[in-house]
Amino acid sequence: MPNNFQAPLSEPSKQKDGDTKALNPAGYDYDTIPSGYYDQIFLNNPGIQGAWHRQKFAFLATLTFPSKLHLDVGCGPGTFLGHFAKGTQSIGVDIASDQIAYAQTHYGNQQVEFIQLQNDVLPFADSTFDSISLIELIEHLDLDQLRTLMTEVMRVLKPGGKLVLSTPNYRSLWPLLEWAINKIAHVSYDEQHITQFTPATLEAFLKAYPLQIQKRGSFLWVAPFLAPLGKGFSNWVAKLERHFSHRQEALLLYVCTIKTA
Repeated sequence: MPNNFQAPLSEPSKQKDGDTKALNPAGYDYDTIPSGYYDQIFLNNPGIQGAWHRQKFAFLATLTFPSKLHLDVGCGPGTFLGHFAKGTQSIGVDIASDQIAYAQTHYGNQQVEFIQLQNDVLPFADSTFDSISLIELIEHLDLDQLRTLMTEVMRVLKPGGKLVLSTPNYRSLWPLLEWAINKIAHVSYDEQHITQFTPATLEAFLKAYPLQIQKRGSFLWVAPFLAPLGKGFSNWVAKLERHFSHRQEALLLYVCTIKTA
């Protein structure tokens, strides 16, 4: 590892080389997404799509940091850790080799490292991390895979540690937005979003784990769609919307929890 921190590793699991079926039950090939695709949107898209990613990460960062040692599962091209984990020792993991290579090249440093997952075991010892984030990840997995993931997350999260997650809100106007995105965007969600959550089903799912919910609600209402009127105005509305984040009608759900045991 190139940084000064050496995360305790668990025993490696036995698995055939290149076998990511357990991580990807739907069979979608995430290596077909261009390397750094979403990071380039974050950095260079002045419109709605770029505002969406910038405002999403900015809000979730307020729930996640500060933290001593953080793990971002499903980190993609490393945008969240690269821009919002300042001063926090962090590790990002993902199954997509091209995205991990991009993340390590662009954002890897003495405090942040990126690791490709080879199977459904998080390669860290028990009770390693002070906080973990799952940012729009759980909708990409079926329920069996979600249970495996959550078991691993609970294993590597310290007692008293924080788990922050977000996912599309299928009780909102998200299904309409997703339909529109699938029609016009370069990357479609048709084969990616295989488990759909509402506020009630997300809460029911989390009850199976030793987690105490600290904050929950939804975010991203209209602010990203105001980006064509000006970046400053769109960001001002996004900050205003945070006052209503306890409500359940916005496009993305979030939950901030504490591990109780």
